[in-house]
Amino acid sequence: MIDWDGLAAKKRCPATHGSHRKSRRWLLPAASVAMAAILLWPSLWDGQTEIRDGLTFASGDLAKALDRQLVAEQRLGGETRILMTFADETGNLCRGFVRADLSGIACRMDDGWHLRIQRNGVNVASGDSGQAEAVEQAVIVGANGIAAGSALDAPQERSAKARGWKPQ
Repeated sequence: MIDWDGLAAKKRCPATHGSHRKSRRWLLPAASVAMAAILLWPSLWDGQTEIRDGLTFASGDLAKALDRQLVAEQRLGGETRILMTFADETGNLCRGFVRADLSGIACRMDDGWHLRIQRNGVNVASGDSGQAEAVEQAVIVGANGIAAGSALDAPQERSAKARGWKPQ
């Protein structure tokens, strides 16, 4: 007697097994592409930073805020909050900031705002003062580590902006 069910199963197994091998061949490249997309997506999506010569610089709305906003004159609920402006040990002007996607300290170089310290962001418009305070404190601690003096007051900051954020 012939086992028709067994023969049918044997014929199905090699075909099924072979198709699994073919699909596995694409699994690693597909997984690699997916992982790269996941890792790169935030930086491609938000456009707030760019890498130049191995250094991270502010771009987009973040660069505009660092160029334009003054601590004493910023509006409540804005996307970026500037915490302070100060000079570092080399005399370059630096600014501490918080925003929803990124917080940190950026120092002015000839070709833009170099992000020297980067932290997690915090929604500055959400009213979650506990989370905002923790992130702001981390930025302030970072500023204390690189500042060569105290923060600029309002007239000094206005003067620095008028000079294009160049040291005196």
